[in-house]
Amino acid sequence: MRCRQFFLSLLLLLLSSLAVFAQTPIRVTGTVKDNKGTTLVGVSVTIKGSTTGVTTDANGQYTISVPSKESVLVFSFVGYLVKEQEVKEQQIINVTMADKTNDLD
Repeated sequence: MRCRQFFLSLLLLLLSSLAVFAQTPIRVTGTVKDNKGTTLVGVSVTIKGSTTGVTTDANGQYTISVPSKESVLVFSFVGYLVKEQEVKEQQIINVTMADKTNDLD
């Protein structure tokens, strides 16, 4: 019986260590611009479903570590439409933000 418990414990330990290796963070970088090609400073870049995020620097650039290639980045900035971008296999994601159109007169 002890031998069985030992092997079960060893198997669980092995499986859990594989899960740790599979979750290596992915470093994603990029530049955020408006539709005129001007870089945007202070754009919020967050991982969807989490509180992890960064803002673009003075050159409109950002760097963020995501947990997996299934992660989705959410780009938001006052006066622009929110944009979501799947990471997939990309390590460089450049984004163009679209202006919000205001129908009020």
